[in-house]
Amino acid sequence: MVDSLAERMEKDPGNVEGWLRLAQARSVLGDKEQAVVAARRATQAAPDRPDTWLALARMLNPAPGAKPSPELESALRKAVELDPKNAQALYYLGLAAAENGRKDEARATWTKLLQQLPPDSPDRKELQEQIDGLK
Repeated sequence: MVDSLAERMEKDPGNVEGWLRLAQARSVLGDKEQAVVAARRATQAAPDRPDTWLALARMLNPAPGAKPSPELESALRKAVELDPKNAQALYYLGLAAAENGRKDEARATWTKLLQQLPPDSPDRKELQEQIDGLK
């Protein structure tokens, strides 16, 4: 079924939703390399959609303990550029900066996110703890 979708996508390369479905399907099947390829094709088909860049970042998510790649960070930056208030992109961009040792950048990114969370959001406390932990 996934191979059939892949074949259809080669015939319809502008089908963003199809590329996103294919990326997700490949990911579920454990084919990370082909999931990344499909997500890249989604960004090529719709470079102005932040969700395509977030999908690419998800497919590029490193194994536990590994550092985020420059391509992952670039995808997240593009998502934030297109949607500056995208909470998911801001969170993961801050996380990537922190994991790559850029604590000031992580703090600034997470502070932007913190400022847009509602005062009663349960995520505020956890995010503030992460910011405080960037000593």
